Amino acid sequence: MIKHKDNIRKTFEKEKSEITSQNLNVDNTAVPEEFFPPCIKKINAGLEDGKKRGLLVLINFLSSCNWEYEKIEDYIMKWNEKNKPDKLRETYIRGQLRYQKQQLGITKEKMMPPNCDNKAYMIDTQFCNPDGLCKSIKNPVQYAKKRAWMANNVDNKIKSRKKKPEEKIANLEKKRV
Repeated sequence: MIKHKDNIRKTFEKEKSEITSQNLNVDNTAVPEEFFPPCIKKINAGLEDGKKRGLLVLINFLSSCNWEYEKIEDYIMKWNEKNKPDKLRETYIRGQLRYQKQQLGITKEKMMPPNCDNKAYMIDTQFCNPDGLCKSIKNPVQYAKKRAWMANNVDNKIKSRKKKPEEKIANLEKKRV
């Protein structure tokens, strides 16, 4: 049993280091919504309770997924329209967005959203709605970037399979030179 856990841990660490070193091939590209984790999708559907915590999670998540400030603002304002029974005040939202932008300018580091096991933000609010991939990640940003990376790799494999044999040989010869 211990060997099995060690093997899983080693495999995860290897994947993690590969993902980190490649930065998931989404270096400066905004991660599309289709790759968002279930918790972010659940928050985006609108909330009855936990709107302020949801706002913090969304702002930090989108920022960490390389979204531009203006796109984050649009996304958040559309999200707020879905909140029932009451929406957050626009001045509160703009204040939070301004603070995030200011922090980014000062520290140059993006603030990650709370980890998936964070009791106050993800569990007690019932934002967490795990799927199969959630078991292998600790943070919603990891989920989105890993899905984007996986999709990118699948696309590249499909493209390489579609190449004609002559193109494959030519590519191999170029690599040798």
